[in-house]
Amino acid sequence: MSVFQKLSKHYPKIPGYRRFNPRRCQVFAVGSAKTGTHSLAAMFDANFRTRHEAEVNRQIALYARKDEGLCDDGEIEQWFIERSQRLWLECDVSHLHGYFASHIARALPDAKFILTLREPYSWLDSAFNQTLGRPLNHHWSAMRQQVYGPLPEIYPEHESILQQHGLYPVAALLNRWAERIEQITQSIPAERLLIVKTRELKQSTDRIADFCGISRRLLSAEQGHQFRAAKKIGLLDGIDRDYIDGLIQQRCGVILAKYFSA
Repeated sequence: MSVFQKLSKHYPKIPGYRRFNPRRCQVFAVGSAKTGTHSLAAMFDANFRTRHEAEVNRQIALYARKDEGLCDDGEIEQWFIERSQRLWLECDVSHLHGYFASHIARALPDAKFILTLREPYSWLDSAFNQTLGRPLNHHWSAMRQQVYGPLPEIYPEHESILQQHGLYPVAALLNRWAERIEQITQSIPAERLLIVKTRELKQSTDRIADFCGISRRLLSAEQGHQFRAAKKIGLLDGIDRDYIDGLIQQRCGVILAKYFSA
């Protein structure tokens, strides 16, 4: 992050800033981690107030309270209203937003949403590479355990390599992949949601700009693939591909047929 970007985070605190710098759009990216969220943020970054994973520790704490039944929908929606005013972002990118999609949609009725979709096999491979290549801090570790629960004691025979590395079973990740997409697409009105395949992200700048109601020339597709995994570990290469494909079809087949058949 440049010095300018660091300073600009504080601009909304300046009296009158919002009045003289109205939003040109308000879009939330709600795709899972490793689906191109960094690249999407980079498209907006040069010309719009953009943040990737802003205030993540606060949002993780909110998720914990929500998961434990310690706050109601109204409190969550008010939190996002206040956050929206505090940060004054035009492009707000975080995979955490996917867990709050319905709350954000109700709290901010003029906001729009972009859901990036990545094929399950490619997403699994990237997620495993990321987990092993970049150790999580305690905030993210706590979040992951709340989302997926404790690691199981027994793994399918094909997945012993995942157990050795302390990773969640394939079925658990695929279930979450499918559930997340279903929850987001069901909770956000179709006219406020744009779905973009990760592999088509760089070619979709005009489509994204039109959806957000902004000039096409203000988005950049030149940033390329942002935030690549630290290294290619290739754990999935050690698991029978037919076995993985069977799980993908079983857990994600309906969504694949809907969004990836063309």
